[in-house]
This record gives sequence, structure tokens and C-alpha cells, in this order.
Amino acid sequence: MVHCIGADRPIAVAAATMVEERIHRLVVVDETLRVQGVISALDILHAIPGVEELIQPEADIFVDESIV
Repeated sequence: MVHCIGADRPIAVAAATMVEERIHRLVVVDETLRVQGVISALDILHAIPGVEELIQPEADIFVDESIV
């Protein structure tokens, strides 16, 4: 099964869809259902301001320094 989201949908809807469907990527389509790209959970994570300091690039793992 391929999960899609409209290019005009908010990023929060993409994130919620990924959580609900337990998936890590969505195909982004326009109003004619033509593929525009793919958005990943990591793309969404990187869109959050300040999150770069919490990610270890070599492992691509989210780390909360306050609990380490």
C-alpha cells in the first residue's frame, strides 16, 4: 500500500498520518494526483526549529540531552 498526501496539506497532517499509519514516508501528490515528491519523518523532524542540536548526524538518532 502506498500512502499519499496532498502537496497543499499542512506538515502537521503529514506527521499525524505517519504516526497513525505507523509509516516513515508519504508520497506527496498535487491536485491531479501527480507525484511531486516524498516527505519523510526525518524531513519533518528537521523542519522543527532548534532540533538540529538534538540530533547526532553520524547516527541520525534523536537524543534528548536533558535525560542523558
